[in-house]
Amino acid sequence: MDGTAHTPPQPGEVYALPEENYRYGIGPVLVHIVSVNALLPYHDEPWWQVTADFTPGTPERFSPDWRPVEFYLRAEGLASARIRWPL
Repeated sequence: MDGTAHTPPQPGEVYALPEENYRYGIGPVLVHIVSVNALLPYHDEPWWQVTADFTPGTPERFSPDWRPVEFYLRAEGLASARIRWPL
């Protein structure tokens, strides 16, 4: 799976995302996909609407407190953002 618009993220996958690859950015986050809800257009780009657990930070430095949320992930930003978890 490469995380493009045609291959959705999968439950269980974890992504390390910079703020430009999700709405509404608050800095880098780690996102653990729970479910994929829809593919939606936003500013002429495809974005995946997902239910996920997230925590602020990067793989090297993050909060241990994961929170559930509905996220919008930029499809083109997922291919290079998938990480192996746990590290």
